[in-house]
Amino acid sequence: MLNPGNTAPARKSRAFAFNLALIVLCIAACSTPSDETRHETTKASAELPIVQRDSDGSTITVLAAASTTEAMRAVCDLFKEIHQTPVRLSTGSSNALAQQILSGAPADVFVSANPKWVDVLNEEGDVLRSKPLLSNRLVLITPRDNPAKIQGPECLPRNEVQRVALAGPNVPAGRYAEEALRSVGQWPALERGRKVVRGSNVRIALAYVERQEAEAGVVYETDARNADNVLPVFRFDASDHEPIVYPVALLNGSRGEAFYRFLDTDAARAVFLDHGFSEASASSPPAETVRTGP
Repeated sequence: MLNPGNTAPARKSRAFAFNLALIVLCIAACSTPSDETRHETTKASAELPIVQRDSDGSTITVLAAASTTEAMRAVCDLFKEIHQTPVRLSTGSSNALAQQILSGAPADVFVSANPKWVDVLNEEGDVLRSKPLLSNRLVLITPRDNPAKIQGPECLPRNEVQRVALAGPNVPAGRYAEEALRSVGQWPALERGRKVVRGSNVRIALAYVERQEAEAGVVYETDARNADNVLPVFRFDASDHEPIVYPVALLNGSRGEAFYRFLDTDAARAVFLDHGFSEASASSPPAETVRTGP
């Protein structure tokens, strides 16, 4: 096994290139957002906690996609109880968390909502090993009272629907949602009507619908399950978008080996299943990818 040494300076030197690529992707993929959406996205990004290493070096730092918040919190608590080892959990959009890692954040384990961001980190030499962990589904949601009487994606172009909330185009949930809406033939009408509003992560998209600032939204099934003020009205077929796979990565210089392995135990799997996730399917990437060279 390679000794990764101190990877923070190298990560910082790569952060500018990562930011530039992200800006180009966003310009290419985004329709012009409303001022409210732009403000919400900027605010959420600014409020993402800055990860710092604890003074005594005993705490395991886990960065995880926003959609896993409740499940990962429960898993971290269970790990602490069993192993008597403290765990610090920070959640947010997968792309923003990957940026923190590239910028030198002292993280040990990264759970992404899409293999893309683990691949980016792996290409930069920040991943020691990774494996698929979880899967999820997409649903169309409305506010609990469903004022626009939406029954499925075919209802979204109607005049009663002014806003459809999605996560950002560089956020896994936003990419999956756009793919699904294209697959069912509704994306062109939503673009023409300028109905799409974006949040910096899937929980912000969910909040738009909860606050009735959008008549509909596309989120993960697990997010809808954890929300009291939304109504799932349609479940997208898994073939409507690329497979939703949450990989977990053990990062170079990590002290999180025990936690990484704990995620594969029956105890951890039971927690994830209880929160509505399923195990990564057979269509996922190989069981584990191990970095063997620079």
